[in-house]
Amino acid sequence: NWSSIPYGRAMPNQKMYILNNFGNPCPEGVRGEIYIGGDGVALGYYNDEDRTASVFITHEKLGRLYKTGDLGRWNQHGYIEFEGRKENQIKLNGYRIDLEEISSKLLEIGGINQACAMIKNNQIIVYLVASVTEEASYSAYLSNYIPTYMLPDHYMQVEAFPLTANGKLDIESFPDPKFYKNDNSIVPVTDLEISLCDIWKELLRAKSVGINDDFFKLGGNS
Repeated sequence: NWSSIPYGRAMPNQKMYILNNFGNPCPEGVRGEIYIGGDGVALGYYNDEDRTASVFITHEKLGRLYKTGDLGRWNQHGYIEFEGRKENQIKLNGYRIDLEEISSKLLEIGGINQACAMIKNNQIIVYLVASVTEEASYSAYLSNYIPTYMLPDHYMQVEAFPLTANGKLDIESFPDPKFYKNDNSIVPVTDLEISLCDIWKELLRAKSVGINDDFFKLGGNS
């Protein structure tokens, strides 16, 4: 009945911390980012100063820490419960979105074997390995559990998820979906319309923009 896989307790000579965005310890039950301290913390990544500086920090009270990028919370038994990766917590159109939550809810649907939600072109894309294709029912099911702003813009079925040599998801190798296209797009005519559409084309990196196109579906945000 546990809500997630337990991260466990710290190993000997190590310390585990869950800190909020201000570097303060989170109380029991409150989600934060997991940090590792103690003698087990490495000096850094070999010949990679930029990466070392991004994840190895010196906390004014806790000393040298490694920033794992994992999210978690302390439970009442003193274990850390794993809550997903920090990069899966994104902000889109002014809303904070948990991509892991989208994927996990889709896996509750019969016939879906794998699901992976990600952001491409400022839109929520879900890749599926499934025995059926029922996009309408997917969104209908998700709408019972997640807010409207978290509903995917596209579902794309693939035979298998691409993996790296060490078995992790190869995000860059997922195929690009067909993004928003307005078949009734109206071409800009006046000088003002042309100027505005050129601005949006440049900022949104769109091939073409019509005067009645949907700003958000083109990839715009707040």
